[in-house]
Amino acid sequence: MKKNYAKDLQTTSSQSQVWDSCELPLWNFIQVIVTNSLTPLIVKGNPTDQQLATAWSDIFAEYCDIYQSKQQTYVLHLQREIAHLTTKLQVIQVCIDRLIISYYEPAITELRDYGFNYEYTPDTMLEDLQSTIAEAQYLVVQKGVKEGEYKKYIEANVESEVKETDYDDILGELGKFQGYHIRSKDLSVREYVSIFNRYKKQNS
Repeated sequence: MKKNYAKDLQTTSSQSQVWDSCELPLWNFIQVIVTNSLTPLIVKGNPTDQQLATAWSDIFAEYCDIYQSKQQTYVLHLQREIAHLTTKLQVIQVCIDRLIISYYEPAITELRDYGFNYEYTPDTMLEDLQSTIAEAQYLVVQKGVKEGEYKKYIEANVESEVKETDYDDILGELGKFQGYHIRSKDLSVREYVSIFNRYKKQNS
């Protein structure tokens, strides 16, 4: 019987729908890995490249979270740090842009919450904002370092060529473990990981 995954779909403003969780059917997940295309995430409509990239990032983060592997945990940690630094830099930039226009107390409070303890008075604003920009460069450096670590890890650990038959072999072994034939179109990524983790635990 076909499963209802509607609650796990992301609906975009243009009424396009994409998979954005590990309720994604395993077959679609495999197609993304094998082809390096994000189109298997599309349920309907024409989502933007950014919407697809965000959905895949959410799926991969959840996958790392539920997959019992120190390496996957390391990758997830890097992803979260990069996302945190990116958001922080964006907020700082928005506050600076707003204060360049005029004095705005909420923006000053936000900057101080981030540790920028300047006066930010009308008389000192320009100089204080220049100092804020200079001090914030360490966040840019941190983000670059984390992105470098992430890129280095991916380049070192991604197989040169992943084939769909590689997953067929894994599903064959898991089918023997479960006692029934497993097809990639019949289970979600979350269900696959759950079976795989039990298999690893029993055979460790």
